[in-house]
Amino acid sequence: KVVDQARAFAGVGGGGLRSFARWLEDSSDPDQEETEASVVDETDDVVHLLTIHGAKGLEFPIVALANLNSGSASRKGSFCDHASGRLQVYAKKEWVTPGFDDAWQDEDRHHDAERKRMLYVAATRARDHLILPVIERQNGDMKGLAGELADDLPDWEDDRAGHDVDGCHLYDRGLLKVAKAAGRVKGVVPAKADVDQALAKREQWLAERNEVVESADQGLAWVSASSSKGERPLAQEDGTPGGDGGEPVVRIARSTARSIGDALHNVMEVIDLATGDDLEAVAAAMCVEAAVPDEVDEVVQMAQNCLDSEPVKRAVAGGKYWREVSFTVPRKDDGFDVGRVDLVFREGDGLVVVDYKTDRDTEEQDLTAKYTPQAHAYMQGLQSVSGEAVRECLFVFARQEPETNRATIDFAV
Repeated sequence: KVVDQARAFAGVGGGGLRSFARWLEDSSDPDQEETEASVVDETDDVVHLLTIHGAKGLEFPIVALANLNSGSASRKGSFCDHASGRLQVYAKKEWVTPGFDDAWQDEDRHHDAERKRMLYVAATRARDHLILPVIERQNGDMKGLAGELADDLPDWEDDRAGHDVDGCHLYDRGLLKVAKAAGRVKGVVPAKADVDQALAKREQWLAERNEVVESADQGLAWVSASSSKGERPLAQEDGTPGGDGGEPVVRIARSTARSIGDALHNVMEVIDLATGDDLEAVAAAMCVEAAVPDEVDEVVQMAQNCLDSEPVKRAVAGGKYWREVSFTVPRKDDGFDVGRVDLVFREGDGLVVVDYKTDRDTEEQDLTAKYTPQAHAYMQGLQSVSGEAVRECLFVFARQEPETNRATIDFAV
């Protein structure tokens, strides 16, 4: 399946291996339904091994039902008691929720009815022949789903059993007993007032459900650490999107400057910080991936400035550093702070944060006001997830010479 996806990805100009790997990672949503890989065509003359659920809606000339005589496993556990709207829990024999035993009787009947429905689905997939592995009765009884069929099958000595072929008995389905129809259960016809009341409750439930779904669709309130620059946040304190006046955040197309920044960060994520080997080749690949292939020289120069900077050299000299460190921590009011730190290294008894910037305007008097909120977001996030103190945050300005390309924000720990 991955090979098929890779070919389709390359066929539409999606990029190379790195781009495809990132696309796979972004697509790996466990809640997203997708089709299974097709290993054979439906018309191929092969044996299909399917679950009953997987066989729904399909038909085959010959169907063999397997594993009918196995006993069902113990099903006792947690379940929703729809009659009372409560969650019933069975942890062990001495620890159950009140009313569990009575509710379990109804739940067990539902399980048995569902097993019979599944058996019906399985048996009706056959067009010409249905093969049943009938095991000899044990103590006069059969286990599992075979027990549901036992009373409707003739005994081995029965004249209707047909003849023996290679150890198999062939039954003429025309001689089998026809199962009795269950019929309809006669119930009490409800009064019109009761029906109207039930419909009104349903309409109220639908309205409340829609309100809950709409509220859930808004997602959690979150603030990106990199957006903490004195500019309007991605979400307000009450969780509503927008900035001044609560207007929606407008998403604009990714600019060339942003793409160059992405290319630089991707280079610094994979390049050898100590040697800078293959810098030009790595930068060229990252620029192609970021759709800025003409900016290779600029990205190479910025990456070299970062490699030659004092913060990166300190990280390499310390020997213990980590790149692209992500964190998500709950806020005191509501929502979450999320962020990803370009480089973290241990120095002494604390951590040091390094963040690469591609700003063209790096006037020193503006740096503190612009990046202090982001620095504090990094500090609080890393301290929360690591349990270690963050001593300082170093911003490396990649467009400047290594001697003058950093700004330091110290923390009082």
